[in-house]
Amino acid sequence: MFWRTFLLTSHLAGLLAVSGAAESADLSSEDAVARIRSAVVGIVVRSTAGNASPEQPDYPTVPAATPTKGTIIGTGIVISPDGLVLTIASLIRNAERVEVVAGNGKHMQVAVVGSDRNSDLALLRVPSGTGGHASLAVPTEVALGERVLAVGRVVLDGESAAIATDGVISAIHAGTGGYQPAIQSTVTLPPGMGGAALVRQKTGEVIGIISSKFVPKDGGPTLAFAIPIESFLRVKPELLEKGFVSRGVIGISAKQISATGSAALGLKTAPSVVITAVRSGSPADAAGLRIGDIVLTVDGTAVDTVPGFFQAIAAKPVGTQLELRIFRRGEMLEIKATSEEMKRQ
Repeated sequence: MFWRTFLLTSHLAGLLAVSGAAESADLSSEDAVARIRSAVVGIVVRSTAGNASPEQPDYPTVPAATPTKGTIIGTGIVISPDGLVLTIASLIRNAERVEVVAGNGKHMQVAVVGSDRNSDLALLRVPSGTGGHASLAVPTEVALGERVLAVGRVVLDGESAAIATDGVISAIHAGTGGYQPAIQSTVTLPPGMGGAALVRQKTGEVIGIISSKFVPKDGGPTLAFAIPIESFLRVKPELLEKGFVSRGVIGISAKQISATGSAALGLKTAPSVVITAVRSGSPADAAGLRIGDIVLTVDGTAVDTVPGFFQAIAAKPVGTQLELRIFRRGEMLEIKATSEEMKRQ
């Protein structure tokens, strides 16, 4: 894997503007880093209650709750002129004090605006004018093999340095369980890169937020995973308004059936999703859903992945009556279930 690491101290002068329209010509890696680096801030989290370490996350969902006490370091991205900072929720979970270190070396204690564990996204706010703000890629259209950069800011002994590594997009996941789609890449992630920006090299735009990494036991190459910017845009309004995200559930577990398995059951649509558990007393239980039911659509929209199924339910307001088209023992059925709010952790 070809990659280069750029160590950029916070004292470098002549930083280029971060926001603004992308030039027609593709940027070099150096120019892309220069475009984003003043918008990247270091985050220092202090906690005595234990926290989830973003340095050793558990693929494929949100980072695992590895008990750590004391100080954790990570990264955030300033995304607006009024100082909104985007980072990962697992970094600040159980935080008693959150400090941001800007590119100019300024240390600031900040408050959490909102946090959502299921998407692993959080918002902080720093005073306006702290530095530049990043340009977000909307819509987030990515391609396999596209060159990307992971740009973060690491704080050690009170001093900050911007770090960037490069690689390519190696996979695009519609979802890895629960509610989390991901962009997989070959960028290297040194300590402190949880919450770093995944940047499209040719434009300098942020396409994702680094959330986790996977280190194969067989010694294969490490994989980095980023939450797409579009996932953030879906939860941003509620994070700003309420500080959390409400999601609807109906009380089931499910798994995917392969195209071959679906065909063996006599289904022409493939792949599909089968219910594996129904919680007693849940909306699904009250509606009559059963283990073994194969879900084909939710409110008329086809579902062919487990994440897509759960997202179809969660995307509707809590209390919505959902119409599920299911296949049960050779028969097509329409079942209605009213969602309830997912318990926040």
